[in-house]
Amino acid sequence: MRVNLLSGTVSTLFMLAAMQLTGSSASLFNVVLGVAITTYLFSYLLIIPAAARLRLRFPDAERPFRVPGPNWVFVGMCVITTALVAFGSWVTVFPGTLEALLGMPHDFSQASGVSYAAFEALTLGTIGFIVALSMIGYLRGARLRRTFASSASSPARPEHHERDAGIGATLVGDHSRHAVPPPSQG
Repeated sequence: MRVNLLSGTVSTLFMLAAMQLTGSSASLFNVVLGVAITTYLFSYLLIIPAAARLRLRFPDAERPFRVPGPNWVFVGMCVITTALVAFGSWVTVFPGTLEALLGMPHDFSQASGVSYAAFEALTLGTIGFIVALSMIGYLRGARLRRTFASSASSPARPEHHERDAGIGATLVGDHSRHAVPPPSQG
């Protein structure tokens, strides 16, 4: 419930900020769509390399789907895909830079109906807010990560190697057999 409330509040604040920066509903749609695409693409900049790491770190973990072929094929696909997502993220956050690089004319204000400065203020402000919120969550979760790491490496639990393989399977989507119980809150 708190996440939905926070998400709705943040979305409303950014919509109000976008309305102040753009002035028209068509321009607002372009700006908000650009920000949504940017944040969506950024998530894949973390997800794709994580999938490659899981494939290399836990190669024998059961998965509901496994890309056929050796690991280098999968890692190569991840590298290419990550490069394309990074490129897409760049041109979404900094529109017109590709056109400038290729010597093509591009009038951002005319194409989007909003000034480049207003678009960048909202886009970079959103990205900065998401990064700040993520860092707060990461720092607040430090105690939980330490607790989980110490319980997983405890010599009193010899099954921790099997649990580690289960973590890889759990992160890829097989939640039925390898679910890791949360650490005790005591």
